[in-house]
Formats: sequence, C-alpha cells, structure tokens
Amino acid sequence: MTDRKRINVYIPLELYVKVTQSEYNLTDAIVKGLDIVLSDKPNNNESVNIQLYEDRIKDLQIHNETLKTELQTIQNMYNNYMLQVQTIINQRALEEPKKSIWDAWKFWRNK
Repeated sequence: MTDRKRINVYIPLELYVKVTQSEYNLTDAIVKGLDIVLSDKPNNNESVNIQLYEDRIKDLQIHNETLKTELQTIQNMYNNYMLQVQTIINQRALEEPKKSIWDAWKFWRNK
C-alpha cells in the first residue's frame, strides 16, 4: 500500500451507483479505468473501426484508379473524334471550289 497515492475525484452519481452495485470497489474501478485510458494499445472497438477505415481507404483508392483510367479513355475518344471532324472539314474545304459572295449575288440577280 505504500506505492499508492490518495486522490479525490468527482464522478457522476449514476456511475457511483453502478460501481457500488458491481463486483468492483471504487479504488479498483478507478484504477482499471485509468489503465484503459492510459494504455497504448487500442481496445477491440477501436481496432475494428481502424480496420474498417483502412478497408474503406483501399476501396476508394481502387475506385479512384478506375475513374482515372475511364477518364483517360474518354479523353482519348474525344481527341480522336475531334481529329476526325477536323479531317472531314479539311477534306470538304479541299473538294468544294471556293465561292465568292458575288456568286450568290449573281444567283439572286438572275431570278
């Protein structure tokens, strides 16, 4: 008993009633609670939550990579489409003779 320190604490009345009705005395309950709070290892609930978060992170990283590849595919399709449109515009420009505004004027004047 010489390696102990006396402390005074205020705890909620409900907690006091629960502890006195349990198998622990107040000293043992307080020591056990302080050990849990100060322990370096997480309790089961925390380790389960950490595992769930790590799994969620992995799933989101995989989904992120999938979205990146889909974006790249869509960008390639867009670039190919624009190249085809530009090629068609250039072909039509070369095939059709240049019409001047005077050709349209002659058409309306002859009517």
